[in-house]
Amino acid sequence: MPAAPTAPAARYPRLTPSVRDGEVADLLPALLHGELDLLLIENWSNRPRHIPEGGAVRTILTEEAQRIRPP
Repeated sequence: MPAAPTAPAARYPRLTPSVRDGEVADLLPALLHGELDLLLIENWSNRPRHIPEGGAVRTILTEEAQRIRPP
């Protein structure tokens, strides 16, 4: 991920990428109001995150989560 925010800047020199860390619940309103361009979030299949109208989801990675059982 470290190169991901800067890779488009080589093609689009006027682009100034930045990264903001936070909780999805806090950042989602900023995305929907146009203050952010995208969010990179995790979404659990057993507790899927609700994406409000106007939002779109694109899966970039799927990984199986395994429960660790104590001995």
